[in-house]
Amino acid sequence: MLEYPKQFLNEISAEKLNKETIKMTLSIISVFCQYYSDIEPKIEDEKIGEILDIIWLIMIYSKDNEEYMTIINKSLSHLISQSHESQFEFIFNKFMSEIEKISFNIKEQNDNINHIMVIINSLAILLKNVSGDRKIQIKQALPMIISNFTILLQQTSKIELMTNVYNLFTKLINDITYKLRSSEISLILNAVIVISSSSCEQRILKSNYNIIQIDIIESLFDSIYYLLLSLIRFRQANSTVNLISSLHQKSDMKTFNTPLFPLLSNYGHYLSIHHATNFSRLLSAISQKPSTNQVHGHGSNTNTLTSLSSSAANTKPFIKHIVHILGEYVNIQTSSRPLDPVKKNEIITGLNALLDLCDEHDREYVLVNLSHANGGKIIFKKLVEEWKKNWKFGGKV
Repeated sequence: MLEYPKQFLNEISAEKLNKETIKMTLSIISVFCQYYSDIEPKIEDEKIGEILDIIWLIMIYSKDNEEYMTIINKSLSHLISQSHESQFEFIFNKFMSEIEKISFNIKEQNDNINHIMVIINSLAILLKNVSGDRKIQIKQALPMIISNFTILLQQTSKIELMTNVYNLFTKLINDITYKLRSSEISLILNAVIVISSSSCEQRILKSNYNIIQIDIIESLFDSIYYLLLSLIRFRQANSTVNLISSLHQKSDMKTFNTPLFPLLSNYGHYLSIHHATNFSRLLSAISQKPSTNQVHGHGSNTNTLTSLSSSAANTKPFIKHIVHILGEYVNIQTSSRPLDPVKKNEIITGLNALLDLCDEHDREYVLVNLSHANGGKIIFKKLVEEWKKNWKFGGKV
């Protein structure tokens, strides 16, 4: 197998791997990937690429077997970390080639979807198992990688695929060794904007015969929640303004009668208390200001003033979207499916945190754009009154 990996690959593809073949192949691949760098003479780069193909194929057939996936993921980690320079260059180029194919050859057949899932999983392993010049090489390719996956998000109707892409982006943001630039963060935010279009919801509904399983919606909500939370925690004065400004044009076209994220908003009433709590945490995170110690260290009044100025710059770009979030909450409460009392109670803390960022003009803007006929204005006035009584002047209980 190791001497003629390409021939082996063709044979196992034809016979559709059975459990025994997978176990045998896993054992051989696992040992090989740990020690192949010690083999003399050095194994040809092309053969390392063929071994990678075998790993990807095993991943497809093992996707529902946690034990097998653990073994094959470790094998890929070793294949990457143990590679010589020319071997890594071949591996890297093979990854980039696969990612480029994704954006112009999107097919919804199961085999192709499974292959894309494997590439996403493998890319997460690649990102984690490089350092030095190799990490720099990958960092330089990040705009291309993010853009190609965004194109995938714009065309796919598979929510599972979208969830995996967003989870990959979250891992990338949370890996501080990549030191993402504001331009790269903006690209990731553009990928989130994809699900804010009504065409995205229509495409997915059409593909799924107008039926979407709740557990799939929950997984999408979770992936977006953790991604946005990571973006907010990542924010720095310069990057926050840039990444949020990319949303402005999109937000300008929204009205209070149009959900910001139709795919999630139209199924929100099915989500659990857990999701309501997480949504509230996300809203609260938007309003959090960086502490003086975190940004400038201990000391002078000058530092304190600078920190306050930075906080103002940090939160100002969010205001334009906050008023729409508040307006959408009111629309939900005036709809035929308002939040039940328990879920409503869970998100109140987050809504109060948003109101903290609004001035009188912002609150008036929300009020003017709400409908009086369906009781929207009354609901918002009551929300503001309770915010003033129990939050702003009541000790934030």
